[in-house]
Parts: sequence; structure tokens; C-alpha cells
Amino acid sequence: MIRNVPDEVQAGLQLRAKANGRTTAAEIRDILTAAAKPEGRDFIGYGLRLIRQEFEGDAAGMATEKRFGVTVEEKILKIFENRVLKYDLEAAQAYAAIIKDARRQKRSIGRQDAMVAAVAKSYGIRVACFDASPFLTAGVTCVEPWRF
Repeated sequence: MIRNVPDEVQAGLQLRAKANGRTTAAEIRDILTAAAKPEGRDFIGYGLRLIRQEFEGDAAGMATEKRFGVTVEEKILKIFENRVLKYDLEAAQAYAAIIKDARRQKRSIGRQDAMVAAVAKSYGIRVACFDASPFLTAGVTCVEPWRF
């Protein structure tokens, strides 16, 4: 526990911990972790480690079994919520246009690159990539951060 914390703050931490189904110490760790998180950096690895620790000792076949009312898959999906872009109808239409344009230009683009480019086009975003050529073929702006 941290010393010299006002009683009302301590009570608030205990209420918050209870509402989140954690111990007060776990709640404080979560608050400190969030506060110390570097700007723009995700702690996906940290979240995955917590899940692994929680399910540690489970047999491999039990990974999809419900434990604490939730599956491992549900926890992982929650971590990646709002971080994974959908390949939807608009992306599929962009994919078709990319493939058609590449063939017309007699240039090649791999299926996976074309799909990534299609999602980027449909969301109006750039792609961070090592090899920009397939994305340039698709008309998508690339960022090569390791060149800076």
C-alpha cells in the first residue's frame, strides 16, 4: 500500500476495485500501469501475459472452456477490440479494383498485399511496410518508419 493516502482516496480505490472484481492492490497496479504507459504504445503483450497467467495450469484442450464466465478467445478479442480493421464489402470492392488495375498495368501484387491495401483504401489510411512496391501499385501511401 502507498503511505499517506487520504482515507477518501483509499475508500474510492476499494470501491473501484470491487466494481472491477479485483483486489485493491490489483486495482492500484492497473491504475499505475495505465498512468505509466508511454504515449501511443499498446500493452497488448502485457494483456496477453495476464491472460496466460490466469489460465496457467490449464490443459491445452481446456483453452476454449469457460473459466470465470469467459473464454480465452473472448478475453483476447476484448484486448484487440477497436484495433483490427474489418475486411468488409467496401474493402472487397477496393480489392477487385486493385487487382484489375494491377493486371491492366501488367504489374503484380500478392493476394495478401492487395487485401491489406484494399482495407487501407477503404479506411483512407496509410500502411507501414517494409516493401512499398506492392502498395504503390495499389495506389496506397506507405510509411517506412525504419528509413528515418
